[in-house]
Amino acid sequence: LVPFPVRPLAMLATPLLSPQAKLRVLMEPLVRTPAPSPDESVASFVRRRLGPEVLDYAVDPFVAGIFAGDPEQLRLRHAFPRVAELEAQHGSLSRGLMASRRRRPAPSGRETPSEWPAPAHARARLVSFADGMQTLPEALGAALGDTVRCRCPVRLLHRQGARWVLE
Repeated sequence: LVPFPVRPLAMLATPLLSPQAKLRVLMEPLVRTPAPSPDESVASFVRRRLGPEVLDYAVDPFVAGIFAGDPEQLRLRHAFPRVAELEAQHGSLSRGLMASRRRRPAPSGRETPSEWPAPAHARARLVSFADGMQTLPEALGAALGDTVRCRCPVRLLHRQGARWVLE
């Protein structure tokens, strides 16, 4: 597994994206697009702002994992209202994120423990396989060998004791 970069500079070093995709992400603040539809999908937004590779290798698996949904069907303003708001207010996702970082108050030293930032090792991380999510089913298929039959119609699924049986 390879951690997916969540910081902009880490995006430049990841093997998960091609150099062209990294350049596209860096160019996001300069991307000028027509005003989005209020019903824009997550997929449309990501393609428009960050490019198709970021959609395929980052956002699609993320959306599938969080929402068990299809980014083509999921509406940005409902799934990620803050992202839609950042673009609407700042014309760019990157500029919006930078502006919101600047607005955060500096730590005063009087924060309660619930307000302390989580240590780096405790923060959630996004990970993926170096060659994409297809790595997992391919490895499982190779390990299981002939016990798995793909593209085979199933006519009946029933229980036999503690086991499930496919016919």
